[in-house]
Amino acid sequence: MKQKSPRSVTSEFFYRLSIVAAIATIVGLIFGAVGVKVALIFCAVIFGLEAVSDILSKPTTETIGHVVIIVLCVAGTFVSSAYNKAKKDYDSISEYSTIADCEAYLNNHTHFFRGRVLDMYLNCAIEKGIFELDKLADNYPQSSQGEDAAHRASVIAYELYKQAEEQDYTDSWENYYENVPEKYHSDAKERAERAELRDWGTDEAAWKTAQKRDELKYYQKYLEKYPKGAYTARAKKGTIDTRVRDIMVKSNGGLPSATKISSNNGSIASQRITNDTGYPLTVLYSGAKRSYEFTIEPNRTLSFNILAGNYNIAVTVPNPLVIGYYKNENYSGGMYDTSYYIVKSRFRLP
Repeated sequence: MKQKSPRSVTSEFFYRLSIVAAIATIVGLIFGAVGVKVALIFCAVIFGLEAVSDILSKPTTETIGHVVIIVLCVAGTFVSSAYNKAKKDYDSISEYSTIADCEAYLNNHTHFFRGRVLDMYLNCAIEKGIFELDKLADNYPQSSQGEDAAHRASVIAYELYKQAEEQDYTDSWENYYENVPEKYHSDAKERAERAELRDWGTDEAAWKTAQKRDELKYYQKYLEKYPKGAYTARAKKGTIDTRVRDIMVKSNGGLPSATKISSNNGSIASQRITNDTGYPLTVLYSGAKRSYEFTIEPNRTLSFNILAGNYNIAVTVPNPLVIGYYKNENYSGGMYDTSYYIVKSRFRLP
């Protein structure tokens, strides 16, 4: 009768290790990752007791195999715990995530779900713009998402540079280097300085620039640089015209017509306005030849003269809840009377 040959130490080790893997797999299928951790702890205890018994009776190479299995079970327990924590954190941000959420996850978890979280980070950075894309590229340069972010950031910087180059104004270059990371600044600051000298270096050049841009801030800039320049009066008119234009775009009108109380054949329209709004009242007249600005204190009446003609008129008070209002009115020679007060945030005649 032949005696059954014993397993080698190596085959015995892998046999026992396969038992551990089988138990962990079965428990994992039934109870999930938490069950795997419990199964591994259970296996570690069983093989630990067996290893102690071997050491007390006959320390052999098989004992080393038991110890190795124990170490693997304990390591598996820690891996399972790390996975559970990562899965929980990932689930909490998977439906809606911010850049801060993604950064926190990536800082706290070294392995699990990092590719998926980097994908979410990239999508958030695309929405936020070039600075967040550049940050992602710098923090994760070896990842495919980091490489994608770096490419997108460079494309955006190139497009913004071309826009600034096409406009070639001082503020277009200033906007460029304020709105891209420093690595993309290139020669933008130097070009801004050259544009500043070209566009605002002389009275004549500054006025041409203000006229061409035709915006409030450029007329104001002309007046700041050349308060006694040759075009000061025209620049002041420009500030009034652009303010009235801006109010006309944002407002729905709403100003009442002035009441004409006398007529003549002259070229002067005399105005009398009573301010019952409770705020300092600014009245702007934008005309083809002349434009005017008057400020009337609360509960006061102001009389003044303007040239007869057609005007866009805007009225504002220093209260962010009260928007500006406007009207278009034609004035001939004579006297006009107007009174303003606020009803439900609107200017009305009494």
